[in-house]
Amino acid sequence: GTSLATVAGVPVGVMLSELMDWRAVFALAGVVTGILAIALRTMLPPVPAAQVSSFRLLLDTLRRPGVGLGLAGHVLIVLGHFLAYTYIRLALERMPDVDAGTIVMLLAFFGIGGLVGNLTIGLIIDRTFRLFAVLAPAVIAVTVAATILLSGTVLGVGIAVFVWGFFFASWLIVVNTWVGHRMPDRLEAGGSLVVVGFQGAIMIAAGVGGILVDSIGVEPSYGLGAAALVAGAVLFGASNRVRV
Repeated sequence: GTSLATVAGVPVGVMLSELMDWRAVFALAGVVTGILAIALRTMLPPVPAAQVSSFRLLLDTLRRPGVGLGLAGHVLIVLGHFLAYTYIRLALERMPDVDAGTIVMLLAFFGIGGLVGNLTIGLIIDRTFRLFAVLAPAVIAVTVAATILLSGTVLGVGIAVFVWGFFFASWLIVVNTWVGHRMPDRLEAGGSLVVVGFQGAIMIAAGVGGILVDSIGVEPSYGLGAAALVAGAVLFGASNRVRV
């Protein structure tokens, strides 16, 4: 649900930003989020924790076979994505004779790809988990590189960002399926580690990517992002070979 809402917000947010001031978009997002929070609090039933959580439990979960390796791969994959996606507008503006309307269209392709990816991969992930655990980040790495290398053609970049959105939007489905396979008795602890890794990767990507873009340009940030995605795919795939 979180992944689907995130990618659905991409084209909606882009279109709203063209119609109103960014402050108004932020205010509208805040109001909608508040209404959603109230609705969820009212409608969802209480679910007791399966186990009392603690830092000791998290560390013990992290020491389980393959968990640390998989979490490192997860962090690198998210890091690689955000090293590129955070600066996607700058990357798209490198295209010759590109205008604001074309950029909006390409960003909408990313969001549409994400919606399709969630629906498609969500239906088959239980049968194809080991495949997508490696295929998804590897394909994202290719599309990140293609966004830079194919900057001379709108069609090529459009296909790249669609496929990029398709696979990254499903990453939370993949990694949460990994938690279910790797630590079925520690779902809450495993989910907490995934969220911490995700947020930590975003923070690092924002800092490192900002330094690279400001000092060298957007291309090195995309190159480092693609490399991180490949390394993450290797580590995450290797974690599935470790016996539980």
